[in-house]
Amino acid sequence: MRQVEVTIFVDYVCPYCYIGADRGRRLEEEFGVKAKWKSFELHPEAPDGGIPPSMYYENNPGLKSISENARLLAREAALTLGTHVVYSNSRLALELGVWADGQGRGPEYRDALFDFYYHRLQDIGDEEVLLAIAGSIMMSREDAQRCIEERTMKPTVDAQIDEARQLGIGGVPTYIIGKEYVSGAQPYGLIREIYQRASAGNQ
Repeated sequence: MRQVEVTIFVDYVCPYCYIGADRGRRLEEEFGVKAKWKSFELHPEAPDGGIPPSMYYENNPGLKSISENARLLAREAALTLGTHVVYSNSRLALELGVWADGQGRGPEYRDALFDFYYHRLQDIGDEEVLLAIAGSIMMSREDAQRCIEERTMKPTVDAQIDEARQLGIGGVPTYIIGKEYVSGAQPYGLIREIYQRASAGNQ
């Protein structure tokens, strides 16, 4: 069975990406494939300090049912989704994620970030929270702070978001498995089946 290239576009503030990232990790572990994790920014308009849930739901009345569905899917995957204090601006978290990937610590960073956001209910748009995340996985706080303050990964994140637009991606998580696109937190069995089909050359 040949290995197939897998790319996963995510935004950390999307609860379906939390679920989808777990499925992406399972795929990596089962088939020994190293996915490329790329950025997609769902809410670039979110201000510093995030958006209070009351305002977020008021401006997006359909989101309550979406959140309830995400919580159900999370439970089915043995994951926990807390009730947000704020909906964060994820831009700096995405940039720091690219930096962590470059240091070979992307999986640990994503796990820690999801923990801080969905379990500890921290604002991942806050610089101190991001530095705490870096420190929690034994990464240099000084280097992380430099990445945040100097915006060293901004061009890379810009390019990844532009790539997603050019590919016609409008939501996340989106998996690109070989030549096939899979959108949303689809069941792991489906993602696995698509990978196996691609690996057998049947796309």
